[in-house]
Amino acid sequence: MGDNQKKIISTKHPIAFRQIEFLPIRLNMKTKKHQTIQAKKCISNRYWAFLLISIVLMTISSCSHKDLTKVSPLAKEDGQKVVEAYENYDWETIVSICDTLMDEKDTMNLVIPYAEALAVVGNPQKSISILDKKLIYNPTDYYLYLTKGNVYYSMGEYDSAIICYEKVISMRPTYARAYMNAGQTYEYIGNKDKAIDNYLAAAQLFIDNNYIKEAYVYAERVLKIDSTNVEAKQLLLEIQSIIQD
Repeated sequence: MGDNQKKIISTKHPIAFRQIEFLPIRLNMKTKKHQTIQAKKCISNRYWAFLLISIVLMTISSCSHKDLTKVSPLAKEDGQKVVEAYENYDWETIVSICDTLMDEKDTMNLVIPYAEALAVVGNPQKSISILDKKLIYNPTDYYLYLTKGNVYYSMGEYDSAIICYEKVISMRPTYARAYMNAGQTYEYIGNKDKAIDNYLAAAQLFIDNNYIKEAYVYAERVLKIDSTNVEAKQLLLEIQSIIQD
């Protein structure tokens, strides 16, 4: 883990930025170095880099002719560099490129890696600002709210983080990462009941989508908080039954 990550990411039970979601398709993701809130190797960095590349290229290709003229070959090349830097956790490179590359409407869809990078290198206020601007044009983008919650968490503004996570859950109730991050935040501030509710929701999503090891992790996490929790024990019995079958 690089020094710049340590400024924010290693200090307060960090929230993982990368996403876990099950609908409309199941994703098998892995967060590599951000491992505090994750369902054990659930998303591959290669897949996420490919996803970012796809977003950049699809955005460029879907622009009107007028908009397309605004995306120079140099900007396209820089966009690819951002994707590579994101895969390698090279936060300074992301910030350096995006400081000059991003326009008001974020034509190339780089706001999430930019916001993450700004938070990691110690400028979370600017990160929140660019996310809010993006939300003006994309008010239903729950990824933006999830990232915003993560940034607030890194700032120690836990109530604001929870508001963002609960907004995501209301918009996308099958988004496991939102429950996991909300649960982590509630646990950190001492609200055990809310932490348990969110961990159980994440565990159930994992079972429903056949991620048995991950479901086990979060059922066990509930029992570490409350060793008498009936729902967690029932989930473990269900997991055992699935494994035996």
